[in-house]
Amino acid sequence: MSLSTRLIIRTVVPMVLIAWLVLLAIMTLMELRDQLTSVRGQSSSISQALSMLLLTTPRRAFEHFVYAAVIGSAIGLGQLAQSSELIAMRAVGLSKLRIVTAVLAGVFTITLLAMLGSELLSAAGDRRAQAIAAGKDVGLIGVTQRSGLWLKDGDNFINAKRAVLNESGKPVELWDFRLLRFDATGRLDALVLAQSAVYLEGQGWQLRKVIQQGLDGAASRTFAQLPWDSTLMPEQIASRTLRPARQPLQEIWQNLVYARANNLDQQAFVSALWQRLTFPLSVLALVLATTPFAFSSLRTGGLGRSIFIGVMLAVVFFVLQKLIVSLFDAYSWNMAIAYLLPSALIGGFSLARLRRD
Repeated sequence: MSLSTRLIIRTVVPMVLIAWLVLLAIMTLMELRDQLTSVRGQSSSISQALSMLLLTTPRRAFEHFVYAAVIGSAIGLGQLAQSSELIAMRAVGLSKLRIVTAVLAGVFTITLLAMLGSELLSAAGDRRAQAIAAGKDVGLIGVTQRSGLWLKDGDNFINAKRAVLNESGKPVELWDFRLLRFDATGRLDALVLAQSAVYLEGQGWQLRKVIQQGLDGAASRTFAQLPWDSTLMPEQIASRTLRPARQPLQEIWQNLVYARANNLDQQAFVSALWQRLTFPLSVLALVLATTPFAFSSLRTGGLGRSIFIGVMLAVVFFVLQKLIVSLFDAYSWNMAIAYLLPSALIGGFSLARLRRD
């Protein structure tokens, strides 16, 4: 590694980390304000609110990392320009592309560490926070790692190995569904197995590929579909279930394999998988898109301008990506293209501009 590359990385990486810390502090204070407002006058709930805030901090940190990468990179280049080190690098023949490559190398390293931290902490923290929130609904919903989700609905006990919370507009699903009904004496009265239970607006819960187990020698019966009369609402599951995009990568993959093996809807997990895998590329594409503006503004001292443009690019990028993902999802097209296309377009345009300048 050359001296200039080490200098760039040593300058940019701390700025990204500082920007990340400042953004996280701001977002945490805003969340704290909302939490304290919601529990005003309830002293017993304040400690719960603070615990939930702490537990969900890793997720917020990961969600705002991309903005920190863009802002920190621009500030790092600004520091090099103010000390005339960037001018010296250009004077000895170091190209803009070479400088940007060093910036991307430093950002890429932090991105991988951010992803590792998110994999280890985010999902576990979110689940623990949900458990604290569910404390007031004792006996209604429980979750275990091995047996999945447990529900109590009147005299019925329901178990689902996987609860799938899709994006808005799509139904909540319970996979590998089991319903155990007990009579007044506590004796098992009925056992119903289903491949899935789906909540449909206007229709309620529908069981699919159902086996009604015979008890006391009665024959079992099978149904392609069967309505399930339940007071359980999908919001009760949604508030305590991680969306695929918030699950750790290993869990996303396991759910995807399970969905494929059982001919279940796998689109949500395919989307979450590619979103996670393409995250580093998205970060690098946005940093790359910001650097041409950083170079041009540094000549006139407009560092704030380059930061503003970088943040706006990040916002536009995520809006564009969301639109493309929604389009590909609606037509069941290849989700890999949906997540790669925005990065390729923005990154390609920025790279062409760097070569031309």
